[in-house]
Amino acid sequence: MTGLMIGKAAERAGVKIDTLRYYERQGVIAPPERNGSNYRVYAEDAVLRVSEEATCADVRDQALAKVADLDQKVRSLEAMRRVL
Repeated sequence: MTGLMIGKAAERAGVKIDTLRYYERQGVIAPPERNGSNYRVYAEDAVLRVSEEATCADVRDQALAKVADLDQKVRSLEAMRRVL
């Protein structure tokens, strides 16, 4: 299994390990696969930093925008459910 252990993924993303776990719990990033020792192994594309110049605030803004988009989708689906 190839990928990034949580420490390396957090380092590349420019965030703390706890932040990466929080993003996982909130659904901002997909839950990573687990290796034989049950350690998280993140795919290379799971790293949230889009450029070397991106700051934690940039990543946070991107994550909040994703959450807002998901909230809108939930509201839309709930409205469809009420109609049905």
